[in-house]
Amino acid sequence: MSDKERMLKAARGEWADRLPWVPRIDRWYNANSLQGTLPAKYGKGATLDEIADDIGWGYHKIVPEFLNIRSPEDNIDRGLGVYRLRGMVYRPELVGVGREVRKEGDRSSFHIS
Repeated sequence: MSDKERMLKAARGEWADRLPWVPRIDRWYNANSLQGTLPAKYGKGATLDEIADDIGWGYHKIVPEFLNIRSPEDNIDRGLGVYRLRGMVYRPELVGVGREVRKEGDRSSFHIS
């Protein structure tokens, strides 16, 4: 039984042959993907989930990857605690909320009304 299968059994409330173990390779992945130093086997566009699948490990998804957004606009409401991350199965929208975004060099400022 693989670690991934053990995690799935635990999520369903079933007993596995031993305690599931999921390594935290997210920090390794973030550092190497940003520097372009992922192993050649995976290429530049490989996701963390694809690498974990290839190795046969489960996913460590306790803390979301806050920098993994679809577009820069997805960060607009982050200061309000509204996140639009790539791995989310939904995309929250604020209806009837006006926003003004000002960019000055590398900095952005937001005004919400």
